[in-house]
Amino acid sequence: DEVGDFFVLGLKAWLVLLVWNLPYMILIFGFVGLVFAGIFTIDPETGDISNLFIAGSLLLQPVTWLGLAYSMLVYGVSSGLVAEGYSFRDGLEIKRGLRLLRANWKQFAGAALLGWMAMYAGQMIGMAMLCVGLIFTLPIAMAIMHNLCGQAYRVARDRLAAASPAAS
Repeated sequence: DEVGDFFVLGLKAWLVLLVWNLPYMILIFGFVGLVFAGIFTIDPETGDISNLFIAGSLLLQPVTWLGLAYSMLVYGVSSGLVAEGYSFRDGLEIKRGLRLLRANWKQFAGAALLGWMAMYAGQMIGMAMLCVGLIFTLPIAMAIMHNLCGQAYRVARDRLAAASPAAS
């Protein structure tokens, strides 16, 4: 059944993206740990805030934004690797994925930005329709994002193949 095959492929792509984002998630949990450690070390008598809390709070915001940008860049590459090979193992070819990303990083960045804007617009329109619209707008936004990422992936793959046939 085709729907089940697509579901399994989507699950593989999601798991591959999760693996690609493990360094980012470990970094975020580290900064969140600093914030929580700082909360528990606030001086109860004076109410002075711990330096751990301040450092964790200040560093968490830029790390979150950088991680979001990284996640959106590797989204197109990782899902493209899974879609091309139909396997979890193909999606974990990080060296090949980084070569693809280097070959066409501007288009991947543009696809990520436009995809994020489509998702945001879909959410806002769906919320304006009393949340019922999310059922209709988010699948359209996801289709736009996947189309853009697929185009960027295809161009990067073709550039790598043209540069050296053994690299792809």
